Amino acid sequence: MRTRGPIGLVRSWFGVAAAAIVLCSAAWLTAEYLRAVRVVSAEKATIASLQERARTDATIHATLLQPEFDRQREALGRRLKAYRRGGLLLLISLGAFMVWIKWLKPGPGEWAGVPRWLVTRIEALAVTRDDIVAGLARRPKRKVKKAELGATRSEATKRLSLAEKKALIHYRVLDSCSGCTVCAQVCPLDAIEARPYLRHEINHDRCTRCGLCVPACPEQAIEVI
Repeated sequence: MRTRGPIGLVRSWFGVAAAAIVLCSAAWLTAEYLRAVRVVSAEKATIASLQERARTDATIHATLLQPEFDRQREALGRRLKAYRRGGLLLLISLGAFMVWIKWLKPGPGEWAGVPRWLVTRIEALAVTRDDIVAGLARRPKRKVKKAELGATRSEATKRLSLAEKKALIHYRVLDSCSGCTVCAQVCPLDAIEARPYLRHEINHDRCTRCGLCVPACPEQAIEVI
């Protein structure tokens, strides 16, 4: 469907104008920020010199310097108001441009009033974006079924030796250990040294991962990893 009338003209120039506003507002905010950095530095130096004059010269009262402080405060308020308005304009124009790209951008042959070179640039950007999206969509995704995944894990577990299976499990004594020595008493291989009122340590080389110490701990201070 060709939209060569007023609607086509609005659709063609809406996104271009929104993009121009985005670039102009971003450039203006950047320039204002850089200028404000220099102005704030100069104002800080002026305030410091005025405060020093008020301290060293007895004839100058602090109230005489108050108009200068008020002027700088008003200038700061004006800058902040300009930043807020510029940031709001930037966000609104950026949102309008994204809406135009998504739903309102004219199709091939529907542009009206826009220079051909600009249309070519915009269409080239759109084609590049579509190619990227299509390439991601064509990427094959291998779906692994739960049964296949379970079988793979079981086969890998069968290939493990007994020592490797033991290496998969570790016990760690937490800081909540009260040093009651109950776990050391139930350990059949003395892999836990009985240290009353101190946090126990597990000798992993001697431990066979029997798990008797875990339910025996009254503080539940043995964590299975």
